[in-house]
Order: sequence, then structure tokens, then C-alpha cells
Amino acid sequence: MTKNFAILLVLLFSPAIASATDTDCFQHAEILNPQKGAEVDRFMKWLKAHPVEEIESGMSIFDGVYIIDLNNDGTNEYVVQTTEGSIGYLGMYVFARKGDAFELTAGPQEPADNGPDQDFASIAYVNPLSDEEELFTRVCGKIYFSGVSYALPGRESYLWEKDKTISACDSNWINYSRTVFQKLNNEKAYSTAADFLQSVVDQCAKKITPDIRASLDQDVISAREHLKNAKELDFRWLLDPKFSDGDEAIHSHQFPNILSVVVPDVPDWRDRLRKNALNTFDGPANPLQVEVNRYVTLSGCRRHLCEQKILLWVDTKENNGMIAMNSSLATELSGRESDSPCKFLVASRNYTSDHVPSQFWTAFQKWDAAEDNIDEDSCVDFVSADGSSEPVKLPNLLHTK
Repeated sequence: MTKNFAILLVLLFSPAIASATDTDCFQHAEILNPQKGAEVDRFMKWLKAHPVEEIESGMSIFDGVYIIDLNNDGTNEYVVQTTEGSIGYLGMYVFARKGDAFELTAGPQEPADNGPDQDFASIAYVNPLSDEEELFTRVCGKIYFSGVSYALPGRESYLWEKDKTISACDSNWINYSRTVFQKLNNEKAYSTAADFLQSVVDQCAKKITPDIRASLDQDVISAREHLKNAKELDFRWLLDPKFSDGDEAIHSHQFPNILSVVVPDVPDWRDRLRKNALNTFDGPANPLQVEVNRYVTLSGCRRHLCEQKILLWVDTKENNGMIAMNSSLATELSGRESDSPCKFLVASRNYTSDHVPSQFWTAFQKWDAAEDNIDEDSCVDFVSADGSSEPVKLPNLLHTK
């Protein structure tokens, strides 16, 4: 996991948020890490003698132990974190100490008012500032836990207190989130900043005052406005040799900005296609390919599910680009296969289906997902700037090798 990471940031925030709390303790938030030492050793010795089937399963990877007051009642719990299954779901097993023994408890339960798109912290959340996992965070003396849903990589955070789990929407947590947002914004990570704060709005919209909601909305809008200024973004940073291994580029704070410029919204699904594209890039990346010091191709796959692949092609001179994925549009939006005969999805805000640069098709042909899977009948679901989709046959040049 990570070294201790504490955010010590002086934030100038709006009066609407400032009035929500009379303390600045949120500026000293602490991200907690798995622990070591005699107490953990004692617990692990007991756990080995009293194995829990889910933790011992061959599909589980042990990630560590936290000794923390997770339910905020003044007494520590022993929490085992695991990564489970081929998708890498988050496992969290909470034990209470009973003398010299321990007892597995039910742990925090999903709030009844969670929406259908919330999987209740089903995947480990990665803090966008440290690029390290953030499962538990101590803010103003209370411990919160965070995760993301499998479908959409937006943070969901909760507080477990008095045997009840509630969404983290109190003033201290929101102000802590504002510090993270402001830091990302200052680093020109505009897309990440907007998505990060939007996740707070999505989770807390009905639980905060209209003034605070309006203030958060305005911050999100302000961050997204930066994404409309092509000169400010300047994709030429991809030409820097330090990004040649691909992984460095994907983990750059500027990388999500490119996807925001390139990937269109789809009607009724808002930015789901872009977020799924970003999520598909969370696995290992291939080396960056650069042509004539202008065109950049970057490809990768989804973590724990590398058969789901993605390609990004960028014209660094024009600040334009396209993505390709080896799935249908329906799969990316709803998780269900469609009747489309096309094996691939191609999308762009910048190009239409009849004006795709030949350089993109050349990169597509070399892509490992397409290399042995295209023939004269192959097509792509092409998503245009307005979000409309149409099947498009691949150009003839791709059928000859």
C-alpha cells in the first residue's frame, strides 16, 4: 500500500462551505495504512488457528490488517482487507476482540438509500493525489471508509457510527474533499478534479443544503471549463520521453484531461463512456508509440480483466483524438451485449465517421486487440460528437496485411 499521506493544504473556500464548520481540522486528514507489530501478529496467529473461509479462499489475496475504531465507538476493530475474484473486488472483514479471541462481525451494511449504480465500495479506491489506495481516512477524529463501484470509477464514502452506515456528507468530509479538489485543480488535473467533486455531489445531493450544493456545482463547472481551452491543455506533453513506457502517461494527472476532450457523451448516459474508458486504462499499458513526433498511440487493458482492451490515438498538434475498445457500445454503457455485428467501438468528439484520419486506422490495425480479429466484413460502432452511434465498415487498407 502506501506511505502515510496527510493533506496539509490551506484552502480558500466559499462562504457557503466555510459556514458549515467552525474548525479547520479537515485540513489535517490522515489516510490510514495496513499495520504491523505485535498486536497484528497476535491477531494473525489467532486467525491462522481459526480460518475464515472467505479470507482463505483461493480467489482472495490478503492485503493487510488495520486496527482502527471503524465504527467510531471508542473501541478498535480488527479489519482484514482482501482483493477478491478476477475483477479484484474489495473484501473487508471486521473482527471484534473478545478477550484473547476475536469474533467476525457483520461489519458496516449498505445504506438503504443507496442508488442502483452504487455497489457499496465494491472496488478499492485510489486517491488521485497520491495515486495510492485510500480505504480508511481519519478526518476530525472520525474514521471514514471509501471505495468505488465496478461500473463507474467515482468515489463513494461512508461513516459507520452507532451500528449505522451513512453516506459521508457531513461538513468535515465535504471540506476535506474540497481540499483534494482544489489541489487537483491547481495541478491542472481538471478532469480528475471535476469527476472527484462530482462524485461528492452525486452521493450527497439530497443530504446537503442548497447553498453547499450550488457551491460544489460551481466548482465542478469551473474545472470543466478548463477542458474547453485546447491551448491551455496542450497534448504535447505526451511527446516527453519519460512517458515512453505508457504507464507513466496513464498515471499522469493530465491523462484524464485527454479523455475528456476526446470521448463524447452519449444521450441518457452522460459521461459513462468516458469513465468506462478511463477505467479500462487502469491495468498494464503498452509502450507509447509516436509517429513523426506528432501522432501518439497508447493502449492498455482493464486491471484483473485484461481481455477488455482499449486504444487511444492522439494528434498532439491539433489536440484531437479517438478511442477504440474491443466491445460494443451497449456493453460499455449497460454491461449487456448488443445485436450489433461489430466487434469494436470507436468514438471521438473531434472526427466524424467519414473523416477519420488514416493515421488512426494504421494505429488501429497494429493494435493487439484488432491485429488478428479483422477481415473484409469487420465493422465498428462509431460514436460521434453528438453521442449518436452507427455501424461503420473498416477501410480496405485494414484487410490487407
